[in-house]
Amino acid sequence: MNATDGKSVWSKVAETGALGDRPLTQVEAGGKTLVLANVKGRVTALDDRCPHFGASLSDGQIENDHVVCPWHAREYDLQTGACVFYEGVQAYPVEVREDGVFVLIPT
Repeated sequence: MNATDGKSVWSKVAETGALGDRPLTQVEAGGKTLVLANVKGRVTALDDRCPHFGASLSDGQIENDHVVCPWHAREYDLQTGACVFYEGVQAYPVEVREDGVFVLIPT
């Protein structure tokens, strides 16, 4: 299910509660592969590809509000996607609703 604001689309990527205790989950939305991070009940979304060598960030770990790349330990801020000293990744707005987890994807 998708809803639009004219420039972006809210895409449902998971059922509410489906993330459980998993800190990182790979999802698809709008032709993009994303990683959902679930930290203390707060869900964020980033592109799931490290720009360094293409590792899947969903295979990484969460440390200090950052997802850590499993290949070379680059750290990406869960809120902004920023990476100190290196290229960051795209962050996306997330809404957890009664009917699912939605990510706002640019069209």
